[in-house]
Amino acid sequence: MVVLACGAIASRNAFHSSLRTDAIPPRSPQSISTPSARSLEAPVQQVKPAVVTIDSNGEISAGSLITANGVILTSKHALNHAVVTVKTISGKTYSGRVTAIDLQHDLALVQLVTSDRFPTLRFATNALQPGQPVYAIGSPSGRSGTLTAGTFRRLTQHGSLQTSAGLLQPGNSGGPLLNAQGELVGVNKGLLDDGSGLATSVLTARKFVERNSRSFNPEGDR
Repeated sequence: MVVLACGAIASRNAFHSSLRTDAIPPRSPQSISTPSARSLEAPVQQVKPAVVTIDSNGEISAGSLITANGVILTSKHALNHAVVTVKTISGKTYSGRVTAIDLQHDLALVQLVTSDRFPTLRFATNALQPGQPVYAIGSPSGRSGTLTAGTFRRLTQHGSLQTSAGLLQPGNSGGPLLNAQGELVGVNKGLLDDGSGLATSVLTARKFVERNSRSFNPEGDR
């Protein structure tokens, strides 16, 4: 599996000890470009403001705002410092602190250091079925807020979500995998040799957030 952060790709923990680290050739993402496609996927387009770009010492990834006071759900492998720089789709930048990590499932929480309020992503409650459309928002090649489309293939034996080839690229790490309603169904984390993508499922992500809820205040009172 190849991790999807832009910048240096390295094996940093036991979960990533077997990752392939060769360069990934650029792909043309399956962008939502036609008026009919944009109309059909309006709920997905509308959640873009809840997706951020994360810069961890030059390594670029993405993340999902899950509370109004600035808690971000993302991937651990793209974070090489305890303090990161976060940019919203509007271009505003914030400092963020890594408050929790899960090495086994490649997850992390980041708390923005601000009193600002933010739009958030909803967690999906319905399971994906093979063949259903899925979408990714991230920062491939540094292009924040890039939306790409694909399909859900299957649940792997390790519990990850496998998606169609071409959906994910470097820079999508940590960003949301979404259903057609714009709900988070997974956290994007890597590519297989055939170009298909992998994401940590929303069930695993939800449990991680719940375990670490004491590290942030979901109501936003500071």
